[in-house]
Amino acid sequence: MHEGDRTRLTAGRSARFDRDVEVLIGGNHRFDWVTIFALREQYRLPGAYRNGNPWSRGDIVVEGGARIGAGARILSGVRIGHGATVGPYAVVTRDVGAGEFVCGHPAAERPARLVSEPPRRPSPSLTMSTDSHPTGPASGSWKRRIAGRARRAGDGVRRGVALRLHHLADSLDGSVEEYPFDHVPAEGEPAPTVVMGRASYFEPTVIRPPGRAVTVTIGNYTSVAANCECVFDFPFAARSADHVANRPGAEPVDVPADEIIIGSDAWVTRGTKVMAGVRIGDGAVVGAYSVVYDDVRPFAIVAGNPAVEVGRRFDDETVDALLAIRWWDWPEEEVLRHWEQLCSTNVADFVRRFQP
Repeated sequence: MHEGDRTRLTAGRSARFDRDVEVLIGGNHRFDWVTIFALREQYRLPGAYRNGNPWSRGDIVVEGGARIGAGARILSGVRIGHGATVGPYAVVTRDVGAGEFVCGHPAAERPARLVSEPPRRPSPSLTMSTDSHPTGPASGSWKRRIAGRARRAGDGVRRGVALRLHHLADSLDGSVEEYPFDHVPAEGEPAPTVVMGRASYFEPTVIRPPGRAVTVTIGNYTSVAANCECVFDFPFAARSADHVANRPGAEPVDVPADEIIIGSDAWVTRGTKVMAGVRIGDGAVVGAYSVVYDDVRPFAIVAGNPAVEVGRRFDDETVDALLAIRWWDWPEEEVLRHWEQLCSTNVADFVRRFQP
């Protein structure tokens, strides 16, 4: 929940929530204002956290007998009907009828395939020695021991356990690095470069191969929400000229494979993954938990995995005018002087007043 939220979650009798479910009560930015940035809230201007910002689409209601699968995400204003099932890792953006089964991102109905659950039995005990540090001289032997245990486990243990052990073994060789924003690099290690514009906020995790120099550039007055990731270790995400061969039919773009660019007055919502070489345009919106493989044009609204355009904040003429005005490049005192016009739905009046 966010300050100013007044909505709630209601769950009926015997509703079941599996592990790692997230429920987003509110915290939405206003799409229909001139700026999507929480200008009043960041600068503590009059009306902050009131008059519809942040806003919510309404209460979330999960009726009796519904089951919410592991890792599912439910957005505000959604009602999940009696006896409905939400599949694992689904992102629910609209109502689910009674008895329906939905899955995917965004969640959509599909025929349910019911299977009987096998009788439960104790999982075998799997232990691993940590006497050799994964980055030390014995790391190779430790990795081989884990990988060997994974192969043996595959004979008599559920396949998922073996796969998880293989994944752990692969990660111990340092092939992937997760880089939180507050991480202090080791001496001589090239730190990821995050270029942040005025008033923008961003607490990223940058995922990259060790030692690879990467850059994330963010414009002015841009919001990047919690749990977002900038992903540089997936080769098919890179779209520069030297990686085009990895993407049949792809065309070279002007964003290097080691860079992600997020424009000004954009909103990248919770849980989004942005792939290397992507440019997100000024004024754009990326829906919650989306995976962005391709460029997002200015003032577009995209969502899904992979993210696709589902709308645009304003018509083309208004977008062209706002791109010509570029209020986000004004001096800060000028922005604050006109904050009431920026935090307004009267976009046509703003364009008439400030268009060059």
